Amino acid sequence: VAVWSQVDAEGDEVGSLRVRFSLAEGEFPDYRQVIPAGIKRTCTVKVGALATALRSVAVSATDKQSSVRCSFEEGRLLLSAQDGGGKGGEARAEVECDFDGSPLSTGFSATYLEAVLRGASGDSVTVHLGEALDPSIWLGELWRPQAGRLADVADLVVVMPMRLD
Repeated sequence: VAVWSQVDAEGDEVGSLRVRFSLAEGEFPDYRQVIPAGIKRTCTVKVGALATALRSVAVSATDKQSSVRCSFEEGRLLLSAQDGGGKGGEARAEVECDFDGSPLSTGFSATYLEAVLRGASGDSVTVHLGEALDPSIWLGELWRPQAGRLADVADLVVVMPMRLD
């Protein structure tokens, strides 16, 4: 399918963008099975502030997965990444947030979190957390509790944590 095409004075195509689609065949698990049932902590943070802090910390995350430690505490989210090059350096950033629950430290891929933040629907995102190695739910401002169960919400992102030890 030609989505965009440019022609010269003679009508010959000189540039275009083409999109190809292919059907992925196979058995896929029910996505609702990875949505966590037990939410013990909730953190609401500004997308812009988190994206800026994540970019500054991710530069130091030189391991293959670009892993970033996220420490959720009352009033703040601390981000940190270790220099995987053996130099022992560490980058840190702090973001103000609204947090409800007991403190939690877990790890995520910076690449995945950046993708979540790029697709966020509003100025803030709410993260629903269980334990350190439980999947987390990232929701934009469009979701409201009265919308129904989390499994019924169309715009939610499940992010799997990383083991950092």
